[in-house]
Amino acid sequence: CKSNSCRSQMAEGWAKRWIQDRKASTSASTVAMEERDLLEDIVVASVALDAASVFGAAASSSCSETTCCGDRCETVAERKLVKSMAVQAMSLDGVDISTHVPKTVEELAASLASSSSSSTTKTHALRKQEPHFQNKHEPENSQHGDMMMDKLIVLCSCGDEMKSQLVRRSVSVEEWNVDAPTAAAQSGEGASAYRRVSQDIRLKVDTLMEQIVNEKKQQQQHMQHMQQQHELRIEREREHQQVNIAMEDVLTSEAAGAVLSGKEIVGN
Repeated sequence: CKSNSCRSQMAEGWAKRWIQDRKASTSASTVAMEERDLLEDIVVASVALDAASVFGAAASSSCSETTCCGDRCETVAERKLVKSMAVQAMSLDGVDISTHVPKTVEELAASLASSSSSSTTKTHALRKQEPHFQNKHEPENSQHGDMMMDKLIVLCSCGDEMKSQLVRRSVSVEEWNVDAPTAAAQSGEGASAYRRVSQDIRLKVDTLMEQIVNEKKQQQQHMQHMQQQHELRIEREREHQQVNIAMEDVLTSEAAGAVLSGKEIVGN
């Protein structure tokens, strides 16, 4: 979403809970282990569409070319927090997002790149207690500019220009019609708006995650089928070569026998 402080953080929390529950429910069978490996390869992360909205007004108001400000700042002191009502709503269902923090696209790209290069485990969560973010603007041709995502879910009614940075990095894009809980709460619904939106997001996330896993299973099965076909072709080619070699040996042996018989006839 725009500021990565509410709806998208809820979605990240529910997606990670879904993966966690799915892993816990799998058995020790070979098929289940394959699914667990597949789940390990799924990276879930939320991010702000508007980098400026990640930081407080105080930071931007004092910004100048010579001072630390916004995305160019090396400290997280001015970074906004995930909305407390969102944290409370998620906690009612046992999902803890209290350590989540809003993050920009470039911060996410840098974090995922660092995580994938330093560990064989692809899952990675940005936490308050972890090292500071990079917090620097990077050009489009930066080392993280080629980060690609399989699926982008947009949870706010944002303009195309704001979404463009992530859309061009995504294979597939979906836009969910999810109410802004803060606006709903201020319009008279009160704190219950956050719980309602949380449950709405949960249903959508559950459906999405099931779809993603099924798609990955199909891709995995297709790759396995292609590998089997490749191995079968290699085996057939090897057998064909062996038959050709055997036939050549037979022909060579017959030719040698004919020559030898000719010599015997001449000798007699």
